Amino acid sequence: MITIALPFPPSTNHYWRSIPLGKFVKVTISKQGREYAEAVARLVAAQNIRTIEGQLFARYDLYPPDNRRRDLDNFDSKAVNDALVKAGVLEDDSQIRGKVSWFHEVQPEKKGLIVVQLARLDLVREIYETAAIL
Repeated sequence: MITIALPFPPSTNHYWRSIPLGKFVKVTISKQGREYAEAVARLVAAQNIRTIEGQLFARYDLYPPDNRRRDLDNFDSKAVNDALVKAGVLEDDSQIRGKVSWFHEVQPEKKGLIVVQLARLDLVREIYETAAIL
């Protein structure tokens, strides 16, 4: 299992940018999304984290920078997982087969942060499967 503290991610609403091209629209990662991925890559390189293989379970602990209302689904994985792929921690974000996410009231730093734990799925499978609603 690895644990890594990353900057608070951009909202999925700000992660994508739509560019009109006549009758079509090109969707690309926004400047904010690219800057986030670069910041994550620098942190990963400084910690010398190697690529994790296989199926994974992820835990996301989010510490927002302020008390505004936020939708958890907009912050807990897309920008973070894409950045971890770009940084070489994940081969592909499809490796994550299950997740749990929490917003915390505590703000350990002014800009906020997200703590990501990644564990091999076979190590948490019993907990994961017994919690599932069939």
